[in-house]
Amino acid sequence: MPHINSLVMYLDVPSADLVDPGAFILSSIWSVLEIESISQLTVVLPQHSHLDELKAALSPRFGADRQERGLVTTNGLILSFEDIKKLNKAAFARSLRADIGFQRDTQQSLTMITNLADTVKRLSSVLHGYLPSHDANIAAEALASDFAGRMCAASPMSVVDPPYAPRRLKAPLMAAMERHGLVMEPMMRLHGDGPCIPSPSVIASASQLMAVLQKTGKDITRIELLYKATVHGFKYTDMLNRVGDASCLLFLMRGRASIHGFFIDSSLVLPPQLAPQPRSNQYSAAVLVFKMSGPSQPTFKSQSLVSQYVTVSRAGSDSVVKLVVHPTPMIVSTYMREGLGLWASDSAASERCRVLLMGERGVDVVSMLVDEIEVLRLQAGVVNGAAG
Repeated sequence: MPHINSLVMYLDVPSADLVDPGAFILSSIWSVLEIESISQLTVVLPQHSHLDELKAALSPRFGADRQERGLVTTNGLILSFEDIKKLNKAAFARSLRADIGFQRDTQQSLTMITNLADTVKRLSSVLHGYLPSHDANIAAEALASDFAGRMCAASPMSVVDPPYAPRRLKAPLMAAMERHGLVMEPMMRLHGDGPCIPSPSVIASASQLMAVLQKTGKDITRIELLYKATVHGFKYTDMLNRVGDASCLLFLMRGRASIHGFFIDSSLVLPPQLAPQPRSNQYSAAVLVFKMSGPSQPTFKSQSLVSQYVTVSRAGSDSVVKLVVHPTPMIVSTYMREGLGLWASDSAASERCRVLLMGERGVDVVSMLVDEIEVLRLQAGVVNGAAG
């Protein structure tokens, strides 16, 4: 469970035709207060009328004549550590006399005392209605609705995290998410009018992938997974057959608990297949090289796209390295001191690929077997009348 001290929650309250606004607000607050570390909670409500609904919901819990001052403000609700403790206890503070039938009528009170089974039944219904965990379905519906609302309001090139759910809410929340057509994954908002999408990569998380997309400086409107080694095969020719002449390519490689990758604002331009043509083709392109360790954000070799060289071997070539991204031209018989090379040996393993990291960590060459490679095509929108 996350450790959060202070939280500001901007609550999007559904229409009164759908839910009781006061009950919805309290259910949302109680769901958040499952995070026990919260010592201050500020709830900002979109409409002033919601304050009256909130007061009406608080009144039966605290009592109309002793509602705590300072809980409700002109902007919504501000809860200090003491207020949070009181609000949690307020689950029990509703007048039990009215709920279970204890009135001033002595005869009715005597009946309630003697009819123990009916008294227990009524008391149980009260506790079911006023415990913070009283209705998991209401809380789950609120969390799912909030997730949908956050996705609709998300700005371009951002990530929307799914709701956190304690154990008691997991099953109801999954059902509510399914009813709304949602998935319990971080969702990415790209440019354009398309909906939020989950990360198409199993290598990079949504936040890691978004950091790379933002660094390209392009208005990305679509991401398509063209090649996945564990699905399409680890051979160099398997990748070529899947990628073809697609451009705007993002390569991701995973091995040794680390991720390496690069983006090229170009296609893979192969040399002619017929002998005696050169076995490889070297050309310049706008490139972005990066690496990540575990869940950490990527570290980039440059602050933006820079001109580098891409060397691509033709299919069936016996080149030592089939695909290389390097900052300086590669000259035959000259040792290359920096770069990233893929498919260093197709015979290394049928289910893995050897990658060469040149100039990594002050070492001339680091050889690494990767257990997954992905190639994604990025589609950029039109900016100021030109392709982005």
